[in-house]
Amino acid sequence: MEKETLDEVLKAFRMVAQEFRGKGDEDVAAMAEFYADFISKKRFGKFYTRALALLVAHEYALSGIAVAYGSSSAALSGGAVRMEKEGDLQREYQVEGQEQSLYAKTVYGRKLMDLKKMCIVPVVTRFG
Repeated sequence: MEKETLDEVLKAFRMVAQEFRGKGDEDVAAMAEFYADFISKKRFGKFYTRALALLVAHEYALSGIAVAYGSSSAALSGGAVRMEKEGDLQREYQVEGQEQSLYAKTVYGRKLMDLKKMCIVPVVTRFG
């Protein structure tokens, strides 16, 4: 990745993910290099660095959840609670696509999905 692009990603990361201030530039840069192939420069265009920064922040947040609760806990693998009943405890979980469900686990993932919807229009659209 070009140094200029990496600097822009670091700047965007520092702006949106202030909870990770303790992460060094080298660590964030390594994560950005690792996840750079997950974000399309062509599709995100001028929002590429922002999308990559959000993805890196999302991955850091997921790592924090995995450390706190375990990587196979419901905090990561379960869907959102859709319905809950107290008497005789009954819960119903929302079933989503794996991608949306994992990205929905962090605020950064949700922001990335919002950005994706803005930048990437599906080929097939439904006419009502």
